[in-house]
Amino acid sequence: MRSIPVVLMALAVLSAVCLGQWSEPACLSNTPITYPEGLALAAGAGDTLWALYDDGDSTGNHMICHWSAGDSWSDAETLASGTYWWSPAVGVDPQGRVWWSWSYGIPWTLSDSFGIYGCVHDSLGWGPPHQLLPYFWICTHDYAADRRGYWFMGIHADCGFSEHYNYVMYSWLRGDSWTEPMGIAAGNDSLSYGLPSLVARPDAGFSILYWRHCFHEESRVLVEQLIPDSARIHCADLYDLAGWTATGDSSGQMWVIYVDTLGAIRSITYDVTGEKRRQLVTTDHRWSAPQVCTDAMGWVWAFWARSDTSLVVSCNWGNNWSEPEVVTSMNGYPEDIVSDMQGRVYVCFRDTQGKYWTCFRTSRPGISDAESSARRPATRSASVVRVAPHDVITYDAMGRRVADARSGVYFVREGPAQAVRKVVIQH
Repeated sequence: MRSIPVVLMALAVLSAVCLGQWSEPACLSNTPITYPEGLALAAGAGDTLWALYDDGDSTGNHMICHWSAGDSWSDAETLASGTYWWSPAVGVDPQGRVWWSWSYGIPWTLSDSFGIYGCVHDSLGWGPPHQLLPYFWICTHDYAADRRGYWFMGIHADCGFSEHYNYVMYSWLRGDSWTEPMGIAAGNDSLSYGLPSLVARPDAGFSILYWRHCFHEESRVLVEQLIPDSARIHCADLYDLAGWTATGDSSGQMWVIYVDTLGAIRSITYDVTGEKRRQLVTTDHRWSAPQVCTDAMGWVWAFWARSDTSLVVSCNWGNNWSEPEVVTSMNGYPEDIVSDMQGRVYVCFRDTQGKYWTCFRTSRPGISDAESSARRPATRSASVVRVAPHDVITYDAMGRRVADARSGVYFVREGPAQAVRKVVIQH
């Protein structure tokens, strides 16, 4: 009988160690958020974190923002209000500006005023809402930057006035204006496509992923390589995906994290030559796609709810997914995960009573948390080699992970708890 308190105490200590890596949850709003659509976090230039969503009611749509520079959130601020607004999207461009945009349009109606509208936050604050792209159909869209620093928009547009009922397109920002959208795919009455995800290639252009639904065929996700104004190359068809998302790491690889038809979360890694690796992330999760982000150091993070609605994250340094860690003692459902420019990772979740919360990881894995005590000290002397060692994680002097290490000084590690070695590569 005496062993029971000891066991309970040990479990409490282990739980405290795990939860101690994450801040106490901060409530996004003390007043009810009625019907939030597109709730997302955005970390732009500086130390301000934004929470953005469309809170609709009987009077229309209200584009709401909250901001935080610490452990609490500001009151809600309405950036714009209107009716027939759809599908909000959030992005942070290479200059650190936050884009908050939505589609405006009435189905089966024509008007020059329809299109994609948005507000942009820069060093002067939030600008007024204005039309980004004019169109007479309902659009969904998202954002991405390529390696050259150009800012792109992926678009899925529905149109009832054409033989092609839906389009997959992209546009990019030139100066202060968006270019005429370029086509990727066009559907019809028996063929439809989904919103494309754009992930930057290591040289130029993007890897793109989007759903293809055909009445007479099995639905699948198309994986393609896109060089704007140049070429589009089909790479793969992915089947049996119940939900998916994509992100890129600092070495230019694309990560597709998806839920298979049996409910497991898995990942596939691609580079410009094709598929590189498939991995299991977890088999314990509820039926919703995980939230995914890449931090400032190029590490990939996934955030999901287990079957018991406990909230966990896992990250991948390049070799394997880490053991899932609990972010809070509260139960709930994941809404978003994001990294700021300093590498701090934030999560947003909805609790079982419908309130929204955020918390952040207080230290980087394997650097300043409990793992550091178990890690062997770094090797001070440098090894001179002709090629990069195999089966290791390679970083440049800024701590960014690289896939194709050329001549120069690098740091390598076989895993998150292993010693760091300095190497000099001389081809």
